[in-house]
Amino acid sequence: MRRTLLLTIESSALQVAAGLGVALLFNRNWPGMGAIRTLFLAPMMIAPLFVGMIWRLMLSDDFGVVRYLFSLAGVSEPPLWLDDPDWALQTVVFVSVWEWTAFAMLFVIAGLQAIPGDVMEAASLDGCGAWQRFRHMTWPLLRPTLLAVALFRVIDGFKLFDIIFAMTAGGPGDATTTLSYFVYQQGLAFFDLGYAATLALVMLGMVAVLTAPLLRGGTERSAA
Repeated sequence: MRRTLLLTIESSALQVAAGLGVALLFNRNWPGMGAIRTLFLAPMMIAPLFVGMIWRLMLSDDFGVVRYLFSLAGVSEPPLWLDDPDWALQTVVFVSVWEWTAFAMLFVIAGLQAIPGDVMEAASLDGCGAWQRFRHMTWPLLRPTLLAVALFRVIDGFKLFDIIFAMTAGGPGDATTTLSYFVYQQGLAFFDLGYAATLALVMLGMVAVLTAPLLRGGTERSAA
C-alpha cells in the first residue's frame, strides 16, 4: 500500500506539473508548433506494455542505450535502474511521467486557449507582468482543469500495471509490487480469487479516499 501511494502521488504530481510547464511553453503560435505538439504526443500513443518493454531494453545493464550515454558522459557505473531496489520504483515513476505528461499537456492547453485573450491583454496594458498574470489570472482560471487532470492521473496511477509487468515484474524482490500487481499475482498466478477480489475492493476504497479531495475542490470551485 505504501509503494502504491508513493507511486500514485509522485507520478501524478510530476505529470500535472510537467504538463503545465510544457503547455505554457507550447501555447504559442510559433511556426511548426503544431508539428512539435504532435511529436510530443507520441509516447502517449504507444501501448503501456510496449513502453515498459522499450524502456526495459534501453535501461539494460548489458546493452542498454542509457548506460552507453552515461559512459559517454564519463560515468562508468550508472545505477542499476531496474535491479536496484532503491532505484526501481523511481524508474517506473519516470517512465510513467514520460508517457503521460502529454495527456496533462493536452488538457492544460485546452484550458489556456479557453481563457479570453482580451482579459490577458487588458491585464498586460494595466502593467501586469508575466508572473502576475499567471498567478492572479491564469492559475485561478486553470485550477478546475488541473484538478480534472489530477483526478484522471491519480485513478490511472493507482491501477498502473502494464509498465510494472513489462519492466520489473514487481521486482527486484517486491520493490515495485503495487496493489494492482499484487492483485494480478493473487488472482491469476496463485488463483486465490477470493483474496484478489478483497484486494480489489480495498483498492476501490483507497481510490475513493484519494480522489475525494480533488472532487470536492472541483465542486467548490464550480460553485464559486
